Amino acid sequence: MEENGYRYLENQFNIRVETKQIYNIEKTLEKKTLNLVLQKLELQDQLNIILEEVNKGLFLNDRFSIDPEFGIEYSSKRYKNWLKNIYNTDDQNVFYIKSNSTIIGFLSIDCTRRHTYKALIAGIFEKYQNIGYSTGLIYLYLKHALQNGAKGIETSLSGNNLKMLNLFSRIIEYKIVKNYSVFRKNKKLY
Repeated sequence: MEENGYRYLENQFNIRVETKQIYNIEKTLEKKTLNLVLQKLELQDQLNIILEEVNKGLFLNDRFSIDPEFGIEYSSKRYKNWLKNIYNTDDQNVFYIKSNSTIIGFLSIDCTRRHTYKALIAGIFEKYQNIGYSTGLIYLYLKHALQNGAKGIETSLSGNNLKMLNLFSRIIEYKIVKNYSVFRKNKKLY
């Protein structure tokens, strides 16, 4: 593909997890993770806290962040706009994740299909990464879906995000429902 003017950016894995898998995760959770709370954003100020964290370069493994043609700033703008759109859409919700009284991350969910929820974008803020909260994020997502009658959850994972791919593989059974490669057409040189 590269000899035809395309640059490889990533592989995307769309995965599905049955909500009953929550019981397998509960056995592995650390105590601090069980105290996490998922709360729907109701105020613009709450969204602004999340947007500030995204603006710091939260998604460094994103295909746009690692592409020298675009970079981290472009990627951050893209995610901020996406979150603003989700916040203003009726069947899509943005939630923040709290530990005690501190917002440590967020999760956005498309609820248009009653029996399958789809995570659109999620993240644990940099300061709280690598200390077990990503497992809590997955747990809260499953718990929310189960409490609302969904039989399964779906999400897309980038092959560039090895930490999340490995975490999912370690803690839960999932099915890959779609896998595709993402390329970008290079600019023509004149």
